[in-house]
Amino acid sequence: MRISSTFDIDRFRETEQEAMAKGLRALDEVMHDDWYVVISYYGDPTHGPHLNLVESLKECGERIKALGLAGRLPSAEEQEELDELRDQISHARGRMSEIIAERLDSIIT
Repeated sequence: MRISSTFDIDRFRETEQEAMAKGLRALDEVMHDDWYVVISYYGDPTHGPHLNLVESLKECGERIKALGLAGRLPSAEEQEELDELRDQISHARGRMSEIIAERLDSIIT
């Protein structure tokens, strides 16, 4: 993940809002089809397989936003940290896909 030399905070916020709207729309569509989606475990956000993904995405977004607001590119150390976050996000997404596939298999079979 490389940060461009220009950062448009308004565009970032717009893109962030679009992503949130798409996520909520997808959730609505799944629930409309009578699927139950666990968002958290009894209101406790400190448990559940989704937590790593949510936290990594949140931290990455906050770091990118901070760099944009500061009007600078990441240092070598910051870039390394962003690359590590990208890897964590990729791993967490893969794990969530596995969990979803396993749950679908258990429902279908």
